[in-house]
Amino acid sequence: MSQGSDKKQTLFHRIGGEPAVLLAVNTFYERVSRDPEVGYFFTDLDLDKLAKKQVAFMSMAFEGPVDADVRGLAEAHANLSITDHHFDVVAQHLGETLTDIGVSSELQTEVMDIVEGARGAVLGRG
Repeated sequence: MSQGSDKKQTLFHRIGGEPAVLLAVNTFYERVSRDPEVGYFFTDLDLDKLAKKQVAFMSMAFEGPVDADVRGLAEAHANLSITDHHFDVVAQHLGETLTDIGVSSELQTEVMDIVEGARGAVLGRG
């Protein structure tokens, strides 16, 4: 995975572009769907469809190509009763996924800062 340190490139490109994001999303959903604390959020969902939405969201969040159909975080997570604990468990899985696929700690920090910045919207706090 290409992870140059050139900050002029977007995070999307520095993390490895679409192939890396696809790998991260697929690995991430395998992990969270098996987790006893959060896996039930993913029961009866089309994980392939969900993964495509997640790739589109990550692309947007990491300043890559944008899919105009990406719903807002608040709308996508409304009525799920997600708590801070759930958010933390999912974020931990994402961090571990990034480690597993070889993303540098510097880039992981950038990703996790973006994730943390989305906490309020995911939890319906604005």
